[in-house]
Amino acid sequence: MTWVSKWFKASEVACDRPASQCDCSEETVHPALLDLADGARTELGVPLVVFSGVRCSEKNKAVGGRPSSLHLPRDGVGHALDLSYARRSLRTPVNMLRLYTLLESLSRQHGGCGIGLYGTFVHIDVRPKVGMKPARWQERFPWPRLS
Repeated sequence: MTWVSKWFKASEVACDRPASQCDCSEETVHPALLDLADGARTELGVPLVVFSGVRCSEKNKAVGGRPSSLHLPRDGVGHALDLSYARRSLRTPVNMLRLYTLLESLSRQHGGCGIGLYGTFVHIDVRPKVGMKPARWQERFPWPRLS
């Protein structure tokens, strides 16, 4: 378990398919992703967890990922992370919006990113590093009601 950034270990960003089913050694993500994740963790002051980092093709199929997913390594490097709060009690819609907007702000230092808002995590990718334009989306997000 080596550290790849200030807050995250290689095992946290690696393909997490059980060894009995997958013998891949995918564990490298783009340094800009780690910079974004570290920046968010530092700014929020609470631990974050990587739900999904770099994936082998078998893992990507198993989770229903797109064939062109940025979680899949390109030139040996994954370009996407799914981040959330380590404490489940913090995974509220308001806090997920807080993480989303923070990553949006931090992504400007890297020429923009792909950022997707989901119910319990935020997807972040460094798509401009592979020649794609920044993008934003939300899926299955329970928007908080204003009272």
